[in-house]
Amino acid sequence: SSQTDANFDLIATTLATGTTFSGLLIGGKSHLKSSKILGVSIAREKNQVMQTVQSNIDGSPLTDKEKNELLSALPEHILDDYIAGGYGKTTQELLQFIESTMRKTGIILDPVYTGKGLFGLVDYLRKHSGQYQNQRILFLYTGGFFNF
Repeated sequence: SSQTDANFDLIATTLATGTTFSGLLIGGKSHLKSSKILGVSIAREKNQVMQTVQSNIDGSPLTDKEKNELLSALPEHILDDYIAGGYGKTTQELLQFIESTMRKTGIILDPVYTGKGLFGLVDYLRKHSGQYQNQRILFLYTGGFFNF
């Protein structure tokens, strides 16, 4: 196990088309073996996202065994509970989370992409707090659209 493996127990990112998430999963299979990779979908349901991700995994340089392992576990790596009606749609709870987070941390979030992804991750961690107590968690901030 490498130094990198030990750094994070969970790595999460916002998931829209699935390409960044696919790269993270594929790279993680080789280099982050002890990290769980989680994608928080902000627009599409799990079955729609999985088609793109499966195609990317199929075209990757992973071994057939590694591809099969990733594909069989894929549903547990994608959260689609935080779509909030689809791409660009928000809820009052989401907007309050974004405003509160920006006030408390200074981290600029948007309601379309990164704000929705972080909201999903925080809610997921609340619901699974026992599993992630004292764990190292990384949220990949990949930017967003500021059309408030």
